[in-house]
Amino acid sequence: MSRGVATRFSAAAGTYQGLADVQRHVAERLVDMLARWVLPPGPDCAVDIGCGTGLLAQLLRERYPGIRLVGLDIAPGMVHEARRLLGSGDGVQWLVADGRQMPFCRRFPLAVSSAALHWMPPWPEAFRSVASIVEPGGALAAAVMVEGTLSELHEARRMAAPDKAPPARLPRPGELALAVLGSGFNIQEKFTESFRERYPSARAFLRHIHDQGLTSGDYSVGPRLMNRGDLRRLENVYDRCFVDGGGVYATYRVWYVMGKRCAPSL
Repeated sequence: MSRGVATRFSAAAGTYQGLADVQRHVAERLVDMLARWVLPPGPDCAVDIGCGTGLLAQLLRERYPGIRLVGLDIAPGMVHEARRLLGSGDGVQWLVADGRQMPFCRRFPLAVSSAALHWMPPWPEAFRSVASIVEPGGALAAAVMVEGTLSELHEARRMAAPDKAPPARLPRPGELALAVLGSGFNIQEKFTESFRERYPSARAFLRHIHDQGLTSGDYSVGPRLMNRGDLRRLENVYDRCFVDGGGVYATYRVWYVMGKRCAPSL
């Protein structure tokens, strides 16, 4: 995640939690998958990579009472909001850190990440960084936004301003699976989920993702900035082409993986 993205997420920290319906759904699915493999009482501690405002951390504490958690995020505003909402001490610690450069000298029995690792390319490097802090026999549970997410927005943008398309794309499930395996995890379970969210209008949808900090970085910013005319055309295209009832829709596509850290060979 670039520092610019971190700055944008920090600025959105105050509004993020109240708008994070998609992120909450993804975190709930992730914890449900984890529970199929890790029964209560679960591990004694875990690290949450890209913790945001603490949605996943809160769900883990509810599912595994007594678990000690370390949440890290590159965006200081998000970490501040997580600390405000969930507190600190009493088995919870929050750190401002980049998930690609882990600040730990120890290893954990469990690493989790929900809707964050797609911000940390290159993905093989990101998963190697995660593996470096998971003890042999420990587990990884992650949910990653993949290609196809917000496909309607990207199509409307290409139609409205074809010379201003963002340079980056989200990862594909297959390349993420290779990155997980290459970092030293055996995959226990993986699946992809697609779902739609509905919004009153294109303008409301764009405001929604802006207030979550999602309109920065290589997935959103092209080689040239969109002007007001471009944005009006984008809204008109979206309102015309992606109608659902009295509003519009947006697609989200998420890849979930449960992995077990390989023991070192003798």
